[in-house]
Amino acid sequence: MEWIENFYGYFNLFIGIIMTLIGFKVYRPFTREKEEEIYKKFGGLYKFGGIGLMIWGLIKTFK
Repeated sequence: MEWIENFYGYFNLFIGIIMTLIGFKVYRPFTREKEEEIYKKFGGLYKFGGIGLMIWGLIKTFK
């Protein structure tokens, strides 16, 4: 069952990186019309949630 814990660590790390890139507008997956509305609503979630997921993924991976 150790492989599933490693998978969750890498998965959280990957999702955290994607969320952080979206939060800081490096990667823009949304259309221009909806982009500002989504960033206004969920910008903090993408930034801080992504950083949190990256940290948690690193902890789970190297534990």
